[in-house]
Amino acid sequence: KKKIILYSFIILLSIALISSIIVIKINKDKEEKLRQEEIKKQEKIENIENKYSPFINNEYIEEQDELSTFLNNTLDTHKQIEQLTDYKIDINTLKNLDESTKELEQSKEEINKLNYEDINNYLNNYEDYEKEKIIEIYNKSEIVNNIDKDLEKKEEYINNIDNTLNTLDFFKNNTKNYYLRRIHS
Repeated sequence: KKKIILYSFIILLSIALISSIIVIKINKDKEEKLRQEEIKKQEKIENIENKYSPFINNEYIEEQDELSTFLNNTLDTHKQIEQLTDYKIDINTLKNLDESTKELEQSKEEINKLNYEDINNYLNNYEDYEKEKIIEIYNKSEIVNNIDKDLEKKEEYINNIDNTLNTLDFFKNNTKNYYLRRIHS
């Protein structure tokens, strides 16, 4: 009986020891896997930072992925809005009312197409931690922080075009009430 108890105790002790070794091995494997995942995560974050950080300084990104294209388009939109200047009526405008009106309407149509897209449309393929880094970079841009000013400038420009179109329409409808005379200096 004592031998059976002794053998049973040794077997149980062996099972406990083997189980402990297996649990320790599993835990070490899990820790190593987590460590490797963290390393990959940091590498991805560094890659994102290296790849997209030029946007912060209004620099184009050389890559050809969707997000780079989005960021580059954002820069283009800003530059186009920044270059808008009010349209001034001059003698040539009044000489060619139909042509001037057509050009202004086309210009207005093109300006209306200038819009900033939502970055969230381009983040679907990224993990949450990648999205956070991308949005952090995006929000550091002065352009992004001033989108409201750009949209306001665009709206003012469109209003200027509308006012000019109204003025040209007035001249067109009242051609018998005025004449153009060139004054030489």
